Amino acid sequence: MGLIRDLKLEHQKILQLFDEVEKSKFTKEKIIIELKNLAISHLQKEDQQLYPSLLNSEKEEIRGIASIFSNIMKKYSKDVISSINNLLDCNGKVNQDSVDNFKKISDKIKDRIVIEETILFPLYGQH
Repeated sequence: MGLIRDLKLEHQKILQLFDEVEKSKFTKEKIIIELKNLAISHLQKEDQQLYPSLLNSEKEEIRGIASIFSNIMKKYSKDVISSINNLLDCNGKVNQDSVDNFKKISDKIKDRIVIEETILFPLYGQH
């Protein structure tokens, strides 16, 4: 269960970084870059290790749930990286649209983390 433990630890760090970005008034480039790098590596880990394993489950229900989660996360992934890049492109002069967009995707990801940890991750041990 090392993969799930690692993903949960990364979730906690991602949540912490989302909060730090907001507390910094969206101007701390170092924190924003750290969030981007962690998000990219986390998403790759899910795409390369978690989803393939679940999608190859002998249980049809697990394959179906994994497929839904994977497809939704593909959209979220693009939105997260786009939102973070928008903040980085502001060069410390953040506009309200970038802030609103970041907060919106941040809320989605926070909800997604709870759902993954309560629904998807327990399936990993059952496949």
